[in-house]
Amino acid sequence: MAAYRNKITGKKVEAVQLTIGTFAASRPNLDRIIGVFYNRREGTAFIKNGAERANIGDWIVQDQYGNPSVVSAHTFSCEYEPVSADVIPLRR
Repeated sequence: MAAYRNKITGKKVEAVQLTIGTFAASRPNLDRIIGVFYNRREGTAFIKNGAERANIGDWIVQDQYGNPSVVSAHTFSCEYEPVSADVIPLRR
């Protein structure tokens, strides 16, 4: 999972996008997201008790408490930005 920041709230999250490769892997939940269940046959992922469904292209976003949720690709591109690594300048 990679780190992202919500442009609206400023909160940092971790997220992964579902791709065809996600379901081609022998173990699709390589990011070990708790509460996410993958259905290889349909190419979908379900969050917790099936209340949310993610399709290929959607993002699974995990908040700072570890709670996963589904965000559509369009919404994710509008509301989130990658968090760059902090660079510490060297003193000379």
